[in-house]
This record gives sequence, structure tokens and C-alpha cells, in this order.
Amino acid sequence: MTDPKDFAELLRAIDGYRGEVTTKIAMLMLAYTFQRTKEIRFAEWSQIDL
Repeated sequence: MTDPKDFAELLRAIDGYRGEVTTKIAMLMLAYTFQRTKEIRFAEWSQIDL
């Protein structure tokens, strides 16, 4: 995804998601960090540096 307009559209779509909150947060993490889904799904708190 190279066009900022496309990225903005993706973020709006995620914002409009009405499913599980944890799924929505995971989608936002994927969008902001560009990690693979496996990296997010199997991440441990010790690997996250806030």
C-alpha cells in the first residue's frame, strides 16, 4: 500500500469494524506496524515495548 488515501480508507474501514474489540486492535496493530499476522497472533507481552 503506497497511496496515503488507500491507507486512510483502510483505517476508516477498521474503525467501522463492529466485531470483537481484540480483533479490531490486532488489525490496527497490523496496519500501523506492518507485521505479519503470525507475529501479532503469537506475540508475548515481553516482546512489546510501550
